[in-house]
Amino acid sequence: MNKGYRSVWLLVIFLLLALFIFWWLRDSGDRSSSGPVQDGKERAIPVETSPVERGPITLRRAFTGTLEPHAQFVVAPKVSGRVEQITVNIADSVTRGQVVAQLDDDEFVQALAQARADLEVARAKRIETCLLYTSPSPRDRTRSRMPSSA
Repeated sequence: MNKGYRSVWLLVIFLLLALFIFWWLRDSGDRSSSGPVQDGKERAIPVETSPVERGPITLRRAFTGTLEPHAQFVVAPKVSGRVEQITVNIADSVTRGQVVAQLDDDEFVQALAQARADLEVARAKRIETCLLYTSPSPRDRTRSRMPSSA
């Protein structure tokens, strides 16, 4: 038991001695390199200077947080499609009826052209059918050429 206390005391003395040496070396290094006075003489400290300028003073601060709108709306177009152009930015105010985005209309232009072509085909068929049923048949044409016997 006595030997255990002896080793603890030796360890404590060694640690105190190491701490004292560390403090002495650090303190002696600070005295020689810091301060404007060294060995009774003033030592020059380098500084950077600039001329005085007039100008506005701006106060800038950075904050973090969450912004919440007064009102929020979901924009739901009547037709689906690919967005080609967005005409407003985030946080812009918009009015009722204002164009917010433009959709790609290539498919709709092509569908319109196809519908117009189908309409022209239907009109041509109608005219052809009207002419077919209103014109005299070949049998009626021969009767009209024959003299009437009455």
